[in-house]
Amino acid sequence: MTISVRLNEEDTKLIKAYADINNISLSDLIRNAVLEKIEDEYNHILL
Repeated sequence: MTISVRLNEEDTKLIKAYADINNISLSDLIRNAVLEKIEDEYNHILL
């Protein structure tokens, strides 16, 4: 599946820089961030 995300120029630069510094692709960075957010909220509900 492909998902498009619209970002302003400042956010784009920040996200790309973070991915580069951590030597990961933008896809991996965003996928991991979304899954981590879901896990955090799911765990919060269980507590």
